[in-house]
Amino acid sequence: VLAKLEELVDFYPAHIIKEDKRFFPACMRYLEKAEQDAMLKEMYAFDGRMIHEKYSQVVKELLEREAGAA
Repeated sequence: VLAKLEELVDFYPAHIIKEDKRFFPACMRYLEKAEQDAMLKEMYAFDGRMIHEKYSQVVKELLEREAGAA
């Protein structure tokens, strides 16, 4: 778990900069304000679900490994 968290710490800042400074501003120029607002609302909801689902799965796998090792 620690190795994966360290990997994430190394990867995530550059990834966020790329999204926030390059990708999203360029994409937003093609959308009207109402479309931008709708897309951002959906994106925030998706991110919330994805994070929850991802780490729920991580915990499940760790518990299964622990049970198998016992």
